[in-house]
Amino acid sequence: VTIVIDHENGLKTVYNSIADGDLVSVGQTVTKGQVIGLVSVTNRQEYKDGAHLHFQVLENGEVIDPAKYLEIAEK
Repeated sequence: VTIVIDHENGLKTVYNSIADGDLVSVGQTVTKGQVIGLVSVTNRQEYKDGAHLHFQVLENGEVIDPAKYLEIAEK
């Protein structure tokens, strides 16, 4: 399952490899911190990598580095 959140002003976030479920529905408004889905463990194309999320940020239809919008602390 793929979930796309439109943040308006040309900004969208895309979440791929989400497990089937009904945590959100098309057209629903979501809020910061809300659980929108669970990572699928059945991705047949990348099963050797284990369960993981594919995350993208699109700005005006172009894939960009998500670090521009995320606060990421170094480990």
